Amino acid sequence: DYQNEMEHGLNALNEGRFPDAEKLFQSCLQRQGGDNYAVHYNLGLAFFFQRRWDDSLQHYQKSLVHNPTFAHTYHGIGNVYETNRMLDQALEFFTKATVVDPKAADSYFNLGTVMQQLRRHEEAVKHFQ
Repeated sequence: DYQNEMEHGLNALNEGRFPDAEKLFQSCLQRQGGDNYAVHYNLGLAFFFQRRWDDSLQHYQKSLVHNPTFAHTYHGIGNVYETNRMLDQALEFFTKATVVDPKAADSYFNLGTVMQQLRRHEEAVKHFQ
């Protein structure tokens, strides 16, 4: 069932078995109630760790369609852009994560690191505090 496959997918993700996680999450999509923000977010993660950027972005975007208030998804999109040196886009999505969740410490940290890469040191310091 959906819950069981989701659990196995999360275990695979946490154990670094990303292709296995991908298959389990893809299977979740076929189950009743499985086409939801969490499954798409987890697929985004599984693809991210396999360096499949377009697939990762596609599922993160679907996650946002289902739940535009899930800050982790904005953070995930920011990670894809930062990893690919698309720093302006990374800033945009890390900022959105902090707007949706003002306590998103990882997103503030990533905002700071991206600003350092852009040589915006004064602004970077504010995000590290």
